[in-house]
Amino acid sequence: MIAPEYKFDLTNIEDVKTAIRVDEYSDWDDKQIMGVYLPAAKQKVMSAVTMDQDFYTSSDGVESLFNLSVLNHLANYYENRSITSQFEKYDLPANSLAIIQTLRGLYAVWKSADSSTE
Repeated sequence: MIAPEYKFDLTNIEDVKTAIRVDEYSDWDDKQIMGVYLPAAKQKVMSAVTMDQDFYTSSDGVESLFNLSVLNHLANYYENRSITSQFEKYDLPANSLAIIQTLRGLYAVWKSADSSTE
């Protein structure tokens, strides 16, 4: 038996909290995540690649990479949310930059294919 295909949804708070491993005792509430941190993470990724919304839904692969990059940013905000901490703070993981670079390359290909069909 083949399991049904799972489609991650950035608009589903439970999917997002599970993906970034928000524990049940966290001080992060749903309104903060969905109203502040998630839009900021999306904006950060989009401003690094393109503001063209159509690109991010142009294929399952692009959408998955976009979601992963947004989640990396969001998880980084979550893990480093306190101004003061007894733990070491970390900059954004290097794999986030690698994903953004991949998205930039895919965008260039997508844009050139789009312009050749006009």
